[in-house]
Amino acid sequence: MHRATALRHRGGEEAPRGADRSRSCGAHCSERERDATRLERDADSVCACFLLQRELFERGPDTRFEGEVSGVVGAGAFVRFGGALADVYEGFLPARRIGGRERY
Repeated sequence: MHRATALRHRGGEEAPRGADRSRSCGAHCSERERDATRLERDADSVCACFLLQRELFERGPDTRFEGEVSGVVGAGAFVRFGGALADVYEGFLPARRIGGRERY
């Protein structure tokens, strides 16, 4: 790819075979990288679910965690919290569960 780019800008060096496919190869590689990133995030989420399930089983379903609000939307808040490992989990706390008549 580097030789093909240099050829286009400077000239003089023969383009490698398949250089005309560089645009489609680049698009393909970028798409695969985005897919891999999505899969990695999904795998992290599944792993966090198993960790939380185990922690709740060991400590009990009424376990309370300290958390930090990481985002707010009209319907509620996103909260990051941790257990044995700090800030491993993130969940959504609906505004209707917060209680009171206050607006958040």
